Amino acid sequence: MANEHIVPQAYLQNFAPDGEGLISRYSLLDKHEGGDYHPPRDRYPIRKAASYENFADGLLEGGETNIAEREMISTIRDILDGEVLSAKDVPGVSSFISFQTTRSINSRLYYSAKERLPLDEFNEGVQDWFSAISYNTSEGHTLLQYMGWVLVENKTDLPFFTSDEPVVEAQAKQFDNVDTTTKELIGRQIICPIGPDHLLLLLDPSLYDVDGLLWELEPEEDIQQLPDEMFTRVEVADRDEVWKFNLLQPLNAYREIFAPVGNGERLERTVKRLCSAFPDDDFVRGNTPDFEKMLRAYIIAASGPNSPEQREWYLREGSDIISARGKKVKALQQFSHSISVISDLEMKSPDVEYWDEILEVIGQVSSKQYLDAESL
Repeated sequence: MANEHIVPQAYLQNFAPDGEGLISRYSLLDKHEGGDYHPPRDRYPIRKAASYENFADGLLEGGETNIAEREMISTIRDILDGEVLSAKDVPGVSSFISFQTTRSINSRLYYSAKERLPLDEFNEGVQDWFSAISYNTSEGHTLLQYMGWVLVENKTDLPFFTSDEPVVEAQAKQFDNVDTTTKELIGRQIICPIGPDHLLLLLDPSLYDVDGLLWELEPEEDIQQLPDEMFTRVEVADRDEVWKFNLLQPLNAYREIFAPVGNGERLERTVKRLCSAFPDDDFVRGNTPDFEKMLRAYIIAASGPNSPEQREWYLREGSDIISARGKKVKALQQFSHSISVISDLEMKSPDVEYWDEILEVIGQVSSKQYLDAESL
C-alpha cells in the first residue's frame, strides 16, 4: 500500500533549507496510553510527515501528480529566491493553492458528505472528491487569479509555521445585501505559508485595497500581459503579527503542525495557548487520529446508518467523533485573527459589482483561454 502525502514533500522541504529533510513536528492528536499528548519532535523526517497509507488509492503519489507538483513547487521556489514572476508562472501559484486545498483531509470529508446529503444545494457543482481534484487543478483555480496577491516577508526571528492543512481560508464578514453567488467571495482571505520567511496572502479586491491580478485584462486578447511584479509586497517586523499568522495553522490542521528544526517547543506552546482560549480542547484537537473512523462517521452522519451495526457504532462512537469535529470546524470559523497586514488594507464598504463582473466574464470565455494547469 502506498504511503501518500496530503502535503507535497517538496513543499515541506521549503521549511528545511539545510537540505537534511528534517523539520519540527507536533501532533495535535497523538497520545500515550496514559492519556498525555506526545511531546514535540525537533527533528522529524519529512518523508513521514502529513502522510497516510493508501489515502487516495495511489493518486497522490502517481506520475502525473508528481510532475504537476514539481512544476508548482518550482514556481513557489522562484518566489522564495526573489525572482520576478511572469504570466507563465501564474498557474503555478493558483493551481498549487487550489490543489493543496482539494487534496486535503478536510476536502475529502466534505465531498464524502456532499455525495450523500439529500439536499438540493449539494446537487450542484462537482460531486465527488476525485473529480474535484481534477477540476480544481485544471481550471477551477482560475478564480484565484482575480484576487489580489500579497507576498508577506517575515523579518523577525520567529518563523512561519505550516501544517498538514497549510492553506487557510477565512472571510472578513458576511454581507446580507449581496447576491448569494458572490456572498462567499466578498471578504475572502486565503493564507498560505510557503517558507519560514514568506507567506502568500490572497485577498478579495472588492473589500481590500489590492488590485485583482487579472482585473482589467481581456481574457481573449491580453491575458499574458501581466505586470512584471504581480505581488504586493509587505514586510512584517513585528513578532506578534507572525504569531497571529501562526495561530491559524493549528486551527486549520487535521493532525500535525510543522516548523523548521528546533521549533518543536514553540509548536507545542502555540497549541496549548489556543486550547486555553476555548471552552475545551476539542476546539483545537477535535479530530480523531484514525482517519478511517472519521470518514465512517461522516458517511453515516450524511446518509444515515444502513444496518443495525452501523447505527449501534454511530451511537456508541461515531456521534462523539462528529461532535468533536464540529467544535474544531467552528473554532476556525469564529476565530478573529486580528492580523494588521489584512485589516489595514480593508476598505469601508465592498465593491459589490466586482465579482458580478468577473463571474460574467468567466461565464462567457472558454476555460481554455485562461491561464490553466496545461500551460505549466
